[in-house]
Amino acid sequence: MTNRSEVRIQLYRDDREGGEGFEFPENDHRYGADIDLLIDELAGGADKLDRKAEPPSRDIAQGARIELHEIGPDIVALIGAAASLIGAVTPLLVAWIQKPTREIVIYHRDKEVARGNLTPDQVRRTLEKLGGQE
Repeated sequence: MTNRSEVRIQLYRDDREGGEGFEFPENDHRYGADIDLLIDELAGGADKLDRKAEPPSRDIAQGARIELHEIGPDIVALIGAAASLIGAVTPLLVAWIQKPTREIVIYHRDKEVARGNLTPDQVRRTLEKLGGQE
């Protein structure tokens, strides 16, 4: 559950090789070399993020953090800081949606407000709209 003033940008993967009902291995916080490198850069370096912690997380800006989950990383930010964070996370968002079994889901107040192969601009506009509702 998120704080009412937070927004959660979930980078969701559905690349289950085992078919329907497949469960990702516990503590599987690896998403492919290109994605992992971008996450490490956001975290300030590969040594700054303990991928074995549950869940691994790291502050990436004031009022924002990245959390790693089996289904994908989440960017959690205070609603007022979220839209300005898009520039920093754009490479990660672009790399994520280039894979066919992945999408971006935005939650605010524990409700899904957007889902799909959202571009960074679509994510930014959604966050700005949510910020105006606070």
